[in-house]
Amino acid sequence: MFSAFLIDAAYFVAAFLFLYGLKRMASPVTARSGIIVAGGGMLVAVVAAFLYGFDVSPRAEAHLGTNLFLLILALGLGTGWAWFSGKRVAMTDMPQMVALYNGMGAAPRRRLLLPSCCRAMLWRTAWLSLCWQFSVV
Repeated sequence: MFSAFLIDAAYFVAAFLFLYGLKRMASPVTARSGIIVAGGGMLVAVVAAFLYGFDVSPRAEAHLGTNLFLLILALGLGTGWAWFSGKRVAMTDMPQMVALYNGMGAAPRRRLLLPSCCRAMLWRTAWLSLCWQFSVV
């Protein structure tokens, strides 16, 4: 019970930090500190996601170590690649890099949404149209 409250509180703090960071990014004078504040919010959200590991069912505890290792490995590889590519890209090419990162985030979302859209087609054709419109956005 307490872990659920702690996770919810951490997500609330993370959301506040995101919004405050976005507000600070509106001005060129405070943009650097806004990025740092929003990054801190992301760190709080990731730590809160790790807290779910303390509240798993006994059947899942056997796989917790492997899953935690894979999660940390993926976070490390993604952070390293983003850090390296961010340092190598010229400032004039930054919009293209952001577009690439956004596209890389949208592709898995579409892949995860497609099976549910196909199942929805069995019930209503309108669901497929609606799901496809949201996955293309």
